[in-house]
Amino acid sequence: MTSLATTKRGMVILKKFAERCIFAIVKVMRVITSVDSMECEQHAIAEKCLHFLHTASCHRHLRHPHMRTKYVTRHVVEILKHERDGHEDINVEYTWTGRSVDTLLGCFIGPKSVHEQGKVA
Repeated sequence: MTSLATTKRGMVILKKFAERCIFAIVKVMRVITSVDSMECEQHAIAEKCLHFLHTASCHRHLRHPHMRTKYVTRHVVEILKHERDGHEDINVEYTWTGRSVDTLLGCFIGPKSVHEQGKVA
């Protein structure tokens, strides 16, 4: 990802595909973390997705336009709420989206909100 950002052609590729990739990765993470018990393969996929999001969080040209959209924020909130239900902790709150105050406060709103004394809080 970093090498793409150093050339004009690379920036065009990033602008064209980064948003779709980030959306797809977040959606895959939400689906995987919503199952009751993750298999080893599912956990490995979730960890790779998380690594991708961590890497994207490190690059300003990716995080500002793509990592805090309503779509990504909504899915990260769902992932955090699944952790509250006893699903595996995958530390999505360490990504650029997960560190957002809006994202974190979104976990305390709604019918499946996080308990203020719970694991995720």
